[in-house]
Amino acid sequence: MLKIAHIINVTEINDSKKASYLHIAQPLTIKSMIVAKQTAASAVDVELVAVKHEDEQIDVPSEFKWAPAIEHYAWEHIDALKAVTPRKPLPRM
Repeated sequence: MLKIAHIINVTEINDSKKASYLHIAQPLTIKSMIVAKQTAASAVDVELVAVKHEDEQIDVPSEFKWAPAIEHYAWEHIDALKAVTPRKPLPRM
């Protein structure tokens, strides 16, 4: 059976992220990943993986495994992002 990993970068939801509707989109994305895994179970083994920044506190459903935490944000390494405010927690992988 084919095995794949589906990974999502999750983030803490706070007031600054509500403007982009992430408080709605992230839970829906997580739920749709679980439903897709269940739907495809007879054809493919899907491993659900979540990754977050080491400073964030986030809960994900038990269907997900955690990848090692991200240690840096993109704005720490990309000059063009340093001046953007508010700073977005874009991961640097």
